[in-house]
Amino acid sequence: CLPFLGPDLLRGTLKVAGPLALLGWTSAIVQYTVFGPITGNRTGSYGAYDAGLVHWGTLWCLRGAVLVIPFYADLRAGMHVYYKRCLTFNFFARGRDVPMKDLGKHPYCPFLLVTGTSNDFQPPDDTDKISELSFSCLHFGGDETGYVQTPEYRTLGKCTAISGAGCLDAISLSMTDTLYLRFWLEVLNLTWGDYIIYDHFFGS
Repeated sequence: CLPFLGPDLLRGTLKVAGPLALLGWTSAIVQYTVFGPITGNRTGSYGAYDAGLVHWGTLWCLRGAVLVIPFYADLRAGMHVYYKRCLTFNFFARGRDVPMKDLGKHPYCPFLLVTGTSNDFQPPDDTDKISELSFSCLHFGGDETGYVQTPEYRTLGKCTAISGAGCLDAISLSMTDTLYLRFWLEVLNLTWGDYIIYDHFFGS
């Protein structure tokens, strides 16, 4: 459809289609569940109001949330896990990931320093929304975020994947003000990076 619509019209459609669809679906749900008991939802979406249907839908949404929430971090990091596995199987010896801590224990292994970016972190009096990070077998962090000791569970594959994801995520999430691009990346779960835990009391 690109030759008929043109790139500008296609981008303009994508800018408003997703947020409007989400807004419309949310409004229909609110109209049915909140105002349905008063109006009967005679002219709204999803037909006439049914209290049993609302109870059934709420119950199953709650059950689904209870099942999904413990695995939310893994589900959200689906693209990151896929990217990390691709890097590990293609570029690591025998396709095996290794902890960053083990790199400092081998006398013939050079001091490896992997760089990355932290998106949407802005210290007081700072103007940009991106911070540079460094990962090594000893510490990880940056001038703006601070440095902490590298935990035992942090692996080279994860640090490499975070470093490679800095290009896409930093440009799309922090270095541009394109709201619709951030919307689609979050809704479709297309971010390649992942959250990392800053435990200042690790090892103490």
